[in-house]
Amino acid sequence: MARLPELCEAFFAVDGRDHATIRNFARVVREGGYIATTKRGVGASEMTSRDAANLMIALEGCEAARDAVDTVERLRALKARPMAAALNALAGTEPYRSIARSETFGEALERTIDSVPGLLMDFAAAIAEDGGEDGGQFFTAMAAGLVLFDQISITFSRTTAIIERIAVRPGSGDQSKQTLFRMLFILDAAGFKKQMAAPNRSDRNVSVRVGMPTLVSVWKALHGEAAYAEACAAAKAVVSSANKREAI
Repeated sequence: MARLPELCEAFFAVDGRDHATIRNFARVVREGGYIATTKRGVGASEMTSRDAANLMIALEGCEAARDAVDTVERLRALKARPMAAALNALAGTEPYRSIARSETFGEALERTIDSVPGLLMDFAAAIAEDGGEDGGQFFTAMAAGLVLFDQISITFSRTTAIIERIAVRPGSGDQSKQTLFRMLFILDAAGFKKQMAAPNRSDRNVSVRVGMPTLVSVWKALHGEAAYAEACAAAKAVVSSANKREAI
């Protein structure tokens, strides 16, 4: 299990900003009470998916560390909005069923982080269904963000958030993409009223999207390289088993 420095390192590996920036965000979020804090060193708190989700919200939901606590408070509380069945073909299957039970974005993001092994299994099932021959190369590339075969997309903006599972197939334009799972999170009435009353409201609204590389990096920090290797091996076995059946 990771302590805060290891969690910061996991974000640094995929974020693109320097160590000092990541650590500054983490410090502000911890001092705001959204990351567990105890003594330093051996007795330091082990990070959880909740800690990881809060740091992710801070890093991706605002541009300046001074706004991190307000951002975590606002985005964690965003409420899930019912979506059309056409955008939720996978809502009844795991791990999406668990994520879909979430009432808030904070809860859904924690469950998405926890669901990395299940997401790998889902991708493996998609590869097997499409007759993929080399799941090993796919998983290696996907973790590095190099493949657009199947995507998990998490979008952060000032007043909304989206978690999506998108299938990308050979083709052109939007016709090559299919949304298989989508959850939209919006402000509730109280949050909207507070946002409208905020001084110096800006019309500028920047959205940030992260995907499987960030989820994998964070999950490995929380559970370890060995646990991730086991999850990948289990997913690759699904592809291998499918290929064997095809060969018979």
